[in-house]
Amino acid sequence: MSETALPQRLYLDANVFIYAVQGEPEVDQPLQTFLQDARRFALRPVTSELTLAEILCKQDLSPNIRRLFLNLIVFNKLVDLRPVTREILIGSAELRRASPKFRLADAIHARTALDARCTFLMTNDDRFGALPERVTIVKPDASGIRIVSDAFHD
Repeated sequence: MSETALPQRLYLDANVFIYAVQGEPEVDQPLQTFLQDARRFALRPVTSELTLAEILCKQDLSPNIRRLFLNLIVFNKLVDLRPVTREILIGSAELRRASPKFRLADAIHARTALDARCTFLMTNDDRFGALPERVTIVKPDASGIRIVSDAFHD
C-alpha cells in the first residue's frame, strides 16, 4: 500500500480534551460537536495514555470532571488509547535529539502519532516541534476542525 493510499488518522493532544471539557463556550462547543461527529462517522482518534496523566494530575478537577475525562478518553471507547511503550520512549528521545524544541511530553505524543500512522495531529501547543514525517498539525479551533472534517469526509 502506498503512503498516499493510507487512511486518514487523527491524533488528539491532551489539551484538546481539556478544551473540549473545560474550555470557553466558543472553544468547547465546536470540539464537543466534532467529537460527537467522530463517533457518528466511525472516526476513532488516537491519543496516548500520557494524556490521562497530563489531565488527571490537575489540582482543580472535581470528581465529576475527572469522571467526565475518564469516560471521554477511556470508558466510552471514543479514542484509540495507545500505551507508552519502550519503543515510543526510544522514538521520543530520537525526536528530541533531532529537534530540541520538543519537550518530553510533546515528543511522546508525536512519536505515538507517528507510530499510529496519523495524518493529522490536533494540538494548541505552539511549542510543538516539527514532525519528520507527513503529519499536518492543526489547532483545535474552527479552522483546524474544518480541515480535519473535510479530509475525513472526502
